[in-house]
Amino acid sequence: MNTLRQRCPRCGTPVPFKKTQMGLGKEFECRKCGAKLMIQRNFWIPLLALFAFFRLKSYTETTTEMALLLLGLAVLVYILSVIFMQPKLRD
Repeated sequence: MNTLRQRCPRCGTPVPFKKTQMGLGKEFECRKCGAKLMIQRNFWIPLLALFAFFRLKSYTETTTEMALLLLGLAVLVYILSVIFMQPKLRD
């Protein structure tokens, strides 16, 4: 599961989940090496999930199917965020 976490580009320490989801675009320090990091804001990933939700919600008939759709979209957003929203060094 450690492969699905963003890491500091300088020392490789995993970035806390809260920093990867809350306060995007704000600087924070790596807790191990003290490097100033920032994760850029990204709007296309949630917009993609929103589009997919409205496109696929008509195919759900039960509450369970709707819950599975939402869970699947949440996992998709998380994985795309890990891939495309890596911490960058701020000097």
